[in-house]
Amino acid sequence: MTTSYILQRQAELKEMKRLERQVEQSMMAKAMSDAIERHAADKARVLAKEARIASGEPAPKPVETKPEVVEQKQVAVEITPPAPVVAQTPNAPVFAETPKVSPKPKATSKKTTKKGK
Repeated sequence: MTTSYILQRQAELKEMKRLERQVEQSMMAKAMSDAIERHAADKARVLAKEARIASGEPAPKPVETKPEVVEQKQVAVEITPPAPVVAQTPNAPVFAETPKVSPKPKATSKKTTKKGK
């Protein structure tokens, strides 16, 4: 037996799916129209170029663009060390700095292997 809230949820899911399909269809239609416009513009450019070649006109000179110069600003940054940690409880010890400990040297190998004769 199906309860009313399950039936309501199924109806909501069906409506969501229908709306998603509509969005997909509209996006696909827009993509297709954009592709058709790009194709038409490309075809017009090719036809103009073929007409120019057939008439014997020289190729137009490309427009030279100057590279854009971006100025870099110097920014001064001051780095301050973090403040020491202050204990929250009155009886806890306060450590201003942690002592630096050097790593232990590696132990030498005690086993030796004999070379084959």
